[in-house]
Amino acid sequence: MRGRRGATLIDLMIALGIMAMLFSGIYMVFFSVVDATLNVEARTAAAEALRASLETIRNMPYEKVGVVGAYPPGDIPAVRSVTIGDYEFSIRTVIRNIDDPFDGTLGGSPNDTAPADYKLVELTAECPKCQKFNSLTLTASVSPKGLEASSQSGSLFVNVFDASGNPISGATVNVVNASTVPTISLFDTTNNAGQLQLVGIPTSTQRYQIFISKPGYSSARTYMPGLPENLNPLMPHATVALNQVTNVSFSIDRMSTTTLHTMDSFCVPVGGTRFSVSGVKLIGASPDVLKYSTSVITDSDGSYSFPGGLEWDTYSFALSSAGYYLAGTTPIIPVTINPATTVEINANIVPASGNALLVTVRDAAGKPINGAKVTLSQGAAELSGYAGEAQKTDTNWSGGAYAAAEGIDADSLPGSVIIARNASGTFNPGI
Repeated sequence: MRGRRGATLIDLMIALGIMAMLFSGIYMVFFSVVDATLNVEARTAAAEALRASLETIRNMPYEKVGVVGAYPPGDIPAVRSVTIGDYEFSIRTVIRNIDDPFDGTLGGSPNDTAPADYKLVELTAECPKCQKFNSLTLTASVSPKGLEASSQSGSLFVNVFDASGNPISGATVNVVNASTVPTISLFDTTNNAGQLQLVGIPTSTQRYQIFISKPGYSSARTYMPGLPENLNPLMPHATVALNQVTNVSFSIDRMSTTTLHTMDSFCVPVGGTRFSVSGVKLIGASPDVLKYSTSVITDSDGSYSFPGGLEWDTYSFALSSAGYYLAGTTPIIPVTINPATTVEINANIVPASGNALLVTVRDAAGKPINGAKVTLSQGAAELSGYAGEAQKTDTNWSGGAYAAAEGIDADSLPGSVIIARNASGTFNPGI
């Protein structure tokens, strides 16, 4: 009679593991199906909320089709809540006047003196309390019933470029005008051509404030003329004239990560040093007003990281801490910073003693020349040094009156210093 085989503990554990994997897969599939079903229900409800909102807009008087506080003005809130079944949606509304090229464009040929031909309505539904819900957008046009009348307005086209002149899409444009009735305060974004077109807006002289921004980029804006801090801005608030197109252009680009390090001649960090930092870009003239000018202090490690980075520009760094002189920087100042780069600026400072002169030697292309001999002379007195090199001098090296340091042979004869070889057989004095 053959013996019967029983299930061992290992067999049982393997079976349980297989069952756990099987049920885990079933569990994940089940909840994925549930999530997909709920998401379909939420998006169906969102589509219904958008259709209902659009139908409400289409039944409004044409002159009332606009956003409160924006332009064209109207009675529609920029953001409102709509409930469909168990879902509560936030409906964002953006409305723009559109100049249809069929009958010409403002300032074009033929010239369309009534450029606000129809309105483009963009509705976006968001569900803050829904999981894994992507916003849903519905776009439609709304046209007047009768023929368009002659316009008593103008248009403002905002253009945004990068440092190379390429258009920037998705830049946020904030336009504010407190002198119009109703007042204007709108946010919108540039299109793929880097442009935002505001058609059929009220005329106004130097009252349209414009602010340009984008995450990770520098910013740009207009300024009110005549203010004490900037009497003559290079970018004054925009003017919109009757039946005219005003084009305003701005340049922004990605910020650069920039860190300043301060150290002595032996590369030991020196903390608590203050620098005045300024670029060359202007926002005003007669008198000149710099776009960037600030004062920074290095931390205990001798470092300072500029919050958010610096925009592309050429910067000067002036040491303003008492008791120190600036002996040199790497790279040599002024420092040109390009967009989207990482820049480390090392500043060598020395204790102040008497008068000091920092000399920079460059070639015809503006590149620094290391090792160039610099000689200062006055009468019979003469002082020489070499660009890019630091020196340590002492008048008493006799009798072992020096401190041993890494890379220095501590057994040197009195009156001399011998540089020791390191493990690789090369010289590394460490000073």
